[in-house]
Amino acid sequence: MESKAFSNSQIQTFKNCRRLYELKYRYCLEYAEPIECLEQGSQYHECLEHLLKGEEYEAQNPKIQAMAKAFEKYVLPKLPEIADT
Repeated sequence: MESKAFSNSQIQTFKNCRRLYELKYRYCLEYAEPIECLEQGSQYHECLEHLLKGEEYEAQNPKIQAMAKAFEKYVLPKLPEIADT
């Protein structure tokens, strides 16, 4: 029986998500090009994470920046009230 060497990346992928490991290394599937909506969602969540930590954050995308400012103005002040329910 021939032994197979695994890269650190393969091991970490397997430990984190066995399904992803199977798709990536067994079936040789790769991610399609990132979808703009998913990229924007990730940027927005990153921005919110900074705001919730009390940090300043300037988004590169004007839409994301506008949404973050609205969150900061309308939602952030109500969070203690929301958390109590």
